[in-house]
Amino acid sequence: MTRTRHCRLAQYFAEMNQMDLAEGAARGLRRYPPDLDSWIARTEVAAATGNEEAAAGALKLIMPRIKSGAYPRQPLDRRVGLAVLLAHNRQTDPAREQTRACTDQSNETELRSPSTGSLHRLLVLIRGFGLRIDQPPLLDLARNLLPKDLRGRL
Repeated sequence: MTRTRHCRLAQYFAEMNQMDLAEGAARGLRRYPPDLDSWIARTEVAAATGNEEAAAGALKLIMPRIKSGAYPRQPLDRRVGLAVLLAHNRQTDPAREQTRACTDQSNETELRSPSTGSLHRLLVLIRGFGLRIDQPPLLDLARNLLPKDLRGRL
């Protein structure tokens, strides 16, 4: 299984509240120690399982790389995960930067890649930071990809 697939599985299982599976996927990511995406996914799982100490420790390793700009263009779903993680941990400026990067790279294909939960969180971050997707058809698409209950929460 590829590193990216492991990252996505870890995030998906955490979203679906299947913590045993999320932790298993996160353990599989340990074989990629220098990989930033692996650290991000592992931090997401630690936060989702309530292991705030592990999440905070991992965030300390992630932040210098984020601040140095060492996070190249990534698929939208991975970048959304990072933006949410940063916002959750009160790293407002880096979270805003990652959210802005999400809006900049948005296109129809990219908007279809995140889970509905991630897409909803992205739209919440966009709104919370006062950002926007510049192309109204893409914003409409993003909203229409959400189930009615999530769309109603925006």
